[in-house]
Amino acid sequence: MPIHKYVQHADDRLQINALDALVVAYNAVSVLRQQTQPGDIIQSQITNGGLKPNIIHAYSSGQFVVRSATKARVDALHARVLPCFSAGATATGAKLKVTPFRYSYQDHVPNHVLAATYRKHSNALGSEIPETYTAVTQASTDQGNVSHVLPSLHTNFFIESEGEGGGPHTSDFAKAARSEQA
Repeated sequence: MPIHKYVQHADDRLQINALDALVVAYNAVSVLRQQTQPGDIIQSQITNGGLKPNIIHAYSSGQFVVRSATKARVDALHARVLPCFSAGATATGAKLKVTPFRYSYQDHVPNHVLAATYRKHSNALGSEIPETYTAVTQASTDQGNVSHVLPSLHTNFFIESEGEGGGPHTSDFAKAARSEQA
C-alpha cells in the first residue's frame, strides 16, 4: 500500500497559499472516498500547516496512505488520488511535490494450510472460527510482503476493551491488551 508525502510549495510574495492548496487536496480526497469500492482505504494526515495563523503559508505537507485488498486495486486507487493533489496546486498556483516513501505494503496472500491448522487448534481452545477463515488482512503491515516469499498467516482475535469506544488504536484497547483475560 503506497504511502506518499505530498508537499505544496508556494511563494508568499505572490499571495499563493500552500496550506490552501493542501486543504483543497485534502477535501478532494475526502470527496473521492465516497466514490471508492468496499475495502478501499485512504488515510490522511496534514503534517505541516504553516508557521503561524496570520501569514500566507509558503509550505505545507501531508502524508497519505492508499490501501486496498490487492496491488492492482491499490494502483487504480492511487491513480485517482494523485489528481486530487494536482487539483489543489492548480486551484491555488502552488507547486506540488510528491515523495513516495521507500516502502509499500503488498497485499496478503494467505496460506490455506496454515489457516486450517490455526482454525483447528484455536477452536480446540474455545474459539469459533468458521471453515471459511483465511486470515486476509488490510492492516498496515509488512505481513503481505512476507506472504509473497514465505507461507504466511495474519491472525486476528478478540480483546474486549474497557471503557467507551475501546476499539483498536485507543488507550482503552492498550489497557485491555495488558489484562490477564487478553
